[in-house]
Amino acid sequence: MRQVTVDGERAFAVALAGRLGHGRDMLIDPTSWEWISKTAGTVWPVNATPTGHEYIVSGARTAYAASTDVSLRGKPPKVFLARLVVQDDTRLDGTKAVVYRNGDHLDVRRCNLEVVLFGEHRDYKPTRPPAEVVDGWSERLTVN
Repeated sequence: MRQVTVDGERAFAVALAGRLGHGRDMLIDPTSWEWISKTAGTVWPVNATPTGHEYIVSGARTAYAASTDVSLRGKPPKVFLARLVVQDDTRLDGTKAVVYRNGDHLDVRRCNLEVVLFGEHRDYKPTRPPAEVVDGWSERLTVN
């Protein structure tokens, strides 16, 4: 894990696991990572759908236990990290989906996630440019 500045805000770049995650990082808010790493674990692999979309997913029981997503109950544990990040703000169920405002499914910062009705996510077009990442945390100085 390394500290980065993304679009002027502090974030963590966390190494991903699995064959598709090897050598790649996700972007996540420090407060989200603090909670998720303690309650749901620190190993998050990347999975791909048949259409090629990639998602950060965990099958760990700790991730399943940390989720309040009612659409998961009674199913084998498979937790999408983006849904865990937004669950404090929104009650998630099978009628809702999470979209990525800049189109990057490895950017799970809260500011990049939006909850929409299920079905709307298929036609969603990114509304933000790709994130600009700089290594380290820097303080912005404003000169008058």
